[in-house]
Amino acid sequence: GFDVNYIWYKDGEDLDRLDVLVLPGGYTFGDYVMPGKLAALSRMGNKIRLFSEQDKLILGICNGCQILTHLRLIPGTFILNKSARFVQRYVYIKVEDDNSPFTSLFAKGEVIKLDIAHYSGAYYPQEHNDSFRVAFRYSTADGEVTEKSNPQGSFENIAGLLSANGKVLGMMPHPERAVDYLLGSVDGKKLFLSVLNWFEQRRR
Repeated sequence: GFDVNYIWYKDGEDLDRLDVLVLPGGYTFGDYVMPGKLAALSRMGNKIRLFSEQDKLILGICNGCQILTHLRLIPGTFILNKSARFVQRYVYIKVEDDNSPFTSLFAKGEVIKLDIAHYSGAYYPQEHNDSFRVAFRYSTADGEVTEKSNPQGSFENIAGLLSANGKVLGMMPHPERAVDYLLGSVDGKKLFLSVLNWFEQRRR
């Protein structure tokens, strides 16, 4: 249901024609300074900030989520995993907020299975901040939020954050890797269908 355009950060592309901007994972600039920092300082950084001020959506996944923290579109930062090792595996996350364009087709408390793949994925809030909403938390398959179910030591098991207005979502797990049974899960598909549903509802 989407027309997809790939945007190269050096092209000077006008983002106004887009409805949804997705910042994917991928170790931008090799993460040589800190994850996402150099990408946030690139010429595209200011365009992303301006895009966020419009009535549109931004999704940051993994490294894209880290970029959103450096742009201050969601608060906090991501630090080294507690194991000090790269972690890649399927995990369970619990839906904490079902009242956003990204989560409206989920049920609050629903547990979904998504893949993680990161080295610096432990969320740290830095300061008390009420200008965001927790979208997802790492949990057990039964929905219990425990220390053992936290794969890298994120503060309060946070796996995904929404901006206060719900139109920016940053998350470390990869929903795009869970859209087909051959990949091991289809639970991520509902996130993209939620976005599609949000736009369809607005057109009516």
